[in-house]
Amino acid sequence: MAKNQRCALSLRQGVHSGAHPIGGGGGDQAGLGARRRVGLLGRLGFRVEDETVPYVGLVLADDTGPAIYGVLDTSPAGASGIAPEDVLTAIDGVAFDRQALQWAIANQNSVALNVARGNETRTYQIPVGQRWQIGRLRWIGDDSQADLIATWLAHDFHPEPGQDFPLDFYSNVHGVQTVI
Repeated sequence: MAKNQRCALSLRQGVHSGAHPIGGGGGDQAGLGARRRVGLLGRLGFRVEDETVPYVGLVLADDTGPAIYGVLDTSPAGASGIAPEDVLTAIDGVAFDRQALQWAIANQNSVALNVARGNETRTYQIPVGQRWQIGRLRWIGDDSQADLIATWLAHDFHPEPGQDFPLDFYSNVHGVQTVI
């Protein structure tokens, strides 16, 4: 893994867990919500640009599917009845393919998902929703902020002014996961 990707991974894990060098951590259990994390990142020397993205709220097993690893409770998929361990068999009547699922979510108002649950086949018509996420993380900090982050990460951290950090992955104890 490249050095910048390791830094982004460490920063992203810290941001999502609430473990940060300012404020002592505490995570969401202490009420540290997503918007507050953006403020903390700003105080650490990052410009945060948010974006909304289309989604249905599925996390695929091994990040590829067809098995569903998780369903976000408050997502369109969560409201539909689709469940973890269901196996996607078709998207809008076409055999499952992750890229086809992503295309359908990005380009349609709803998506028909056929799943196998045990010996049963079920079809769910799921509306595509919108969710907020951090879209870009750009370094605008100074040397003292970089030193603080380097101490927290326990390795060198000397970004170039204006350097972007990749945020196209999410890693936790289960490995890389993408919400679709």
